[in-house]
Amino acid sequence: MPTRKGKRAAGLNSKAREPPVPPAWPQARPAAGLPKGPQAPNGFAVLASHVRYDILQALTVNPKTVRELTQELRMHRLTVRYHINFLLREGLVEEVHGSRPGTAGRPPVLYRTSRHARVPGFPPRRFELIAQSALATLLEALGQGDARARLFAKGKQVGSMSIKALGEANGVKRWTPDAYDQHMLKGSYREMGVTTEVLRKSSNEIHYRAFGCPFLELAEQMPEVVCDALDNGFHAGVTDGLGAVQTTRLRCMGHGDPFCEYVLTWQKGKRAKAPSAGGGKPALPKQEVRA
Repeated sequence: MPTRKGKRAAGLNSKAREPPVPPAWPQARPAAGLPKGPQAPNGFAVLASHVRYDILQALTVNPKTVRELTQELRMHRLTVRYHINFLLREGLVEEVHGSRPGTAGRPPVLYRTSRHARVPGFPPRRFELIAQSALATLLEALGQGDARARLFAKGKQVGSMSIKALGEANGVKRWTPDAYDQHMLKGSYREMGVTTEVLRKSSNEIHYRAFGCPFLELAEQMPEVVCDALDNGFHAGVTDGLGAVQTTRLRCMGHGDPFCEYVLTWQKGKRAKAPSAGGGKPALPKQEVRA
């Protein structure tokens, strides 16, 4: 008859011989019947890891391969692939199959953030329904022209107040392209969840792209009021606060472009030219500026 000590040792040996339970490996594509995107079962865990956050940030500007991510983020390939699969399942990342210049053979698999990627808060809110109803009511009550003029004016007021408060909070004595990059693009925009890429910067100009519009769903439904009136008004207010600066919008996500793109030019001895509340999509340049 085994002693108590023998039983304990046998029990320990039995447990030691049990095969370890392998960690759950997220599938690249969700199983049939499971919801995708913000309603996915693990939606609240997406940003619980700083690794997944870093990957999303890296994929926001340009699509990348797993190898490129491992080099940029200095992570092990298996770690990157694990989190990529997790983000694929949650609908925050998507695969892109395309060719790369100077490469031959099988096209590499690239990954990028999904256009409508977002992680909900708890409990879920539906502010876009209120915003859409309010804008529709304003259009019905005032008509297209007057409503857009009012929205432009309100956007301009908000933009002017925002750039003034930002300058005071950071002790900005004079706005320059460097100051705008540091405090607006890398500060306020990032806090709003907007990733930016500076294409060109000099002593009197900054040319940048913005990825991830905070109002994208509403802007796509009503671009003539959200983008051409409210957003243009906001940038007009910012322009007034910057000084003698001309703002030109080249691309707009609300109008179907993959990103928003702006050029700010500081004009010495000239009064700033602000965007207007005019209708339609702004005219595009003859040749697209590429990064």
